[in-house]
Formats: sequence, C-alpha cells, structure tokens
Amino acid sequence: EYDGESAPAVTLTATPGTGRLFSGWSGDCSGTSPTTAVTMDQARSCTATFMPDTVVVTPIAGPNGSLLPSTPQIVPFGSTIAFTVTPSANYHIDSVTGCGGSLSGNVFTTGLLTANCSVNASFAIDTHVVVASAGANGAIAPLQQTVDHGSVAVLTVTPDANYHVASVTGCGGVLSGTTYTTAPVTADCAGNGTFAIHTHTVSASAGADG
Repeated sequence: EYDGESAPAVTLTATPGTGRLFSGWSGDCSGTSPTTAVTMDQARSCTATFMPDTVVVTPIAGPNGSLLPSTPQIVPFGSTIAFTVTPSANYHIDSVTGCGGSLSGNVFTTGLLTANCSVNASFAIDTHVVVASAGANGAIAPLQQTVDHGSVAVLTVTPDANYHVASVTGCGGVLSGTTYTTAPVTADCAGNGTFAIHTHTVSASAGADG
C-alpha cells in the first residue's frame, strides 16, 4: 500500500515466450534491460515489447538464373546472410534487391536482419553490338545496333545511282537483294558493304567487204 508519504518500488521482469526476445520497455518505463525498477508514487503504465529471436529470409530467383542457398533460411535476429547469384549461360545479373542488402560481384549480402524478408534476383540476356560500314558509292544501315545473344541483325545495303552491291561480308551473314541478314550473333561483330559501277556491253558489226 502507498500511505502518501513513502513511495514503494517494485521490480518488473519481462520474460519472453518461446522463439521471442525482449526488445525494450515503453510507457512510463524505459530501457533495454528485461528487469526494471518502478517507483509507485503515482499510477504507472509499463509495456514490455518482444521480437522474434530468428527471422526467415526467402530467396526468389527469376528465370535464367539462381540464388544459393535456394531455400528459405532461418537466421538469428540481427545477423546477415550472403547469397551467391548465378546467371544462366549467356545471361547476366540484372538486379538483386531486398532485406536491405547489397551486391558485390555475384555475392548479395543482406543488411542486419530484424524481420522476415525476401531476396529477389532478376536476370537479363547478354547483348552484342553489330557495327556496319560501307565503301564508296553506297550506304549501309543501321551503322550500329545492339542485339540479344543468339538473335540476328538485319542491314539494308543501298548502292548509289548506276552502282550495285558488290559484296557484303562479316557476322556470317547472307545477302538477299539489298538486305543482309547476319547469322545468330554470339559476339560483337562488323559487317562491310562494297559497291561496283554498272557495266554495259557495246556490240559492233561490220557489213560486207570490211
């Protein structure tokens, strides 16, 4: 009892349940110790808060790549965990996000873990640059284009007036009319077009006696 002259003190102890940790007091109490002394000189309100002692980190990899470990990981509260990010052949890492982490090379390390979260990785196909050039008396277009790995590039070859396409080479392609289609592109490459002037035949004939 409080007789109005002496304020009694009590000690409160916060006991977490299974799988939980004490995280702090709120209200008229404060501190991070699970035990706190309260002087009952007036009405008091003290609330103990708790948090999980472990968190679950779920890896999610998009198509054309993987995360390792590949299954949900149970880790201690306040710790970090690293995942190895591996793209499939001819793909690269597009982005890795989640859990306050960062990517270094192909290793993604989470931030300090205080709640369940997920790590999400996405991947993109490799690309290559096809550069084109034309000799005198004609043009080729486009002069540069970026294509996905394994795709083809299409070039339009245009001779000047009174000229024709002599040859187009590079990137393993095939010419059909004025369209040059490369083979499936697996590395940066270059195509080159050359042109030749039209030629004409002059035929001559002589009459009798000469």
